[in-house]
Amino acid sequence: MTAQRTFLITAATGNVGPHAAAQLLATGATVRALVLKDDPDIAKLPEGVELHYGDLADPDSLDPALDGVHGVFWMWPFFTLGVETAPAVLTKIERQAERIVLVSSVGVHIGLERRDNNCHAYLEELIEKTSLDWTFLRTTGFMANAFGFAGQIKGGGTVHFPHGAAARTSVHEGDLAAVGVHALTEDGHAGKKYLVTGPEVLTQEEQVHIIGEVIGRQLGWRDVQAQAAREEMVKSGWPPAYADGALDYFAMLTTQPEVGSTVVADVTGRPARTFREWVEEHADAFRADDTKAPAGAEDEDALALLWERVYDPLTTEILASLPIGRDWRCLEVGAGAGSMSYWLAAQADQGSVIALDTDIRRLDERRAPNLTVVRQDVAEAEVEPDSLDLILARAVFEHLPKAEETFERVVRWLAPGGWILLEDFYFLPSEHAVSPAARALIGAYFAGWKAVGADMHWGRRLPSTFARAGLTSVSMRVTPLGPGQDELDSELIRLRMKLQGPAMIERGVVSAENLEAFVASLDDPRDRDVTMLRFCVWGQKPES
Repeated sequence: MTAQRTFLITAATGNVGPHAAAQLLATGATVRALVLKDDPDIAKLPEGVELHYGDLADPDSLDPALDGVHGVFWMWPFFTLGVETAPAVLTKIERQAERIVLVSSVGVHIGLERRDNNCHAYLEELIEKTSLDWTFLRTTGFMANAFGFAGQIKGGGTVHFPHGAAARTSVHEGDLAAVGVHALTEDGHAGKKYLVTGPEVLTQEEQVHIIGEVIGRQLGWRDVQAQAAREEMVKSGWPPAYADGALDYFAMLTTQPEVGSTVVADVTGRPARTFREWVEEHADAFRADDTKAPAGAEDEDALALLWERVYDPLTTEILASLPIGRDWRCLEVGAGAGSMSYWLAAQADQGSVIALDTDIRRLDERRAPNLTVVRQDVAEAEVEPDSLDLILARAVFEHLPKAEETFERVVRWLAPGGWILLEDFYFLPSEHAVSPAARALIGAYFAGWKAVGADMHWGRRLPSTFARAGLTSVSMRVTPLGPGQDELDSELIRLRMKLQGPAMIERGVVSAENLEAFVASLDDPRDRDVTMLRFCVWGQKPES
């Protein structure tokens, strides 16, 4: 357990540090970040991290940050700092800590260091002479290196850079962090020199094409002379020796693909993330300003968060009544903004949670080391039968064209003794609504859902659907929803009308006057109404 332990992350605001911080926090540990006072990227660190101002160039400045730490996630800012103070810094770490994880380089693994440069190899050699329990993460390039192409992609669509055929096994920064967090918080990793890579070999040109597919543009690649690229790299801050080493390495990878490993899966228990998944997380960084998420996206985010505030309490109450084990394997279908996936990850802290959704923009895999975010439609997902202990889906199946067929297939994913909780809605007839404005709005809303194939009566059929699927211990909670039923629920309706009302008016399914009257009625106790029922139904797959 790490609840009483403290960990320090150095060079904490780069590509890896924020991931490591979030994942360590998720274990219950105290997390400290060593940052410079003028660091412009402090906001990248998650809430809850203790900031300690210090500089690796001044070893004495680390004393407060190191006081009482159990382990150190050690990254060295080679681009901006030589290694002259590294021995003194390591001496201070050894006096306080028991464990250290060093973010090293694939160059050590394949023997380029000390031939190329000796920075990572030098730090490894220093650490091996200490009494610390150490783990080295010999990583290939970060997927975040693709940010270097963003300017060209946004500005024209063709990337000009040498060695497009260089075949890389780039790693997701969150996966690299996860291996380090496991090494810091678990036994069995001391003395390991892990080669940490992504799961696939992709050329640089293939990476650019994937970016194009994700953002909906056809992108190109044009090889240029290495010298021209070197000049641009040095201008952007690369030390000349590093620019030379990187370009020579890329040239080598055009004929010898970069090495790969299964370390991420072996250590964390989940597959390493693909480059496409990384791009989906960062797509806006490659979009021109006129192709980014539309105005109103903040309201959409607010709607998703408010939806969770309204519906999470009962979901949590029901799930808390189940015998969730710390090693359970969980799946949330339609994970939305992730609140229940994060909750499940905390309960099943020695197990796993998959957060599945067709839109993963609001999901943050860094929130828990045992959380995997998957962008996929449940109707198309393939999951090993008998492999899950818990499945949760809220407001999902009512929108599926073949809901019962998909439900039967999902039940097969449950292991014997596993549980499934579904929540869906049943719309009451609009003609029975209390006010004329409500009758118009609810009728239009219902017709809109029906037009896209949703079944807004599905919730009522859940109990019988569970029974027909052979589930046992089937239980049910039904709650009324509608104007005036609950302050938060009314707030949710109000925001939904703000976002969706203009389109309804434009389509002519409701008038602006009706919309205005309905929103006003939310504050009038005379118009309190029940317009739909929320069905929460859960059951267990028989043991045999």
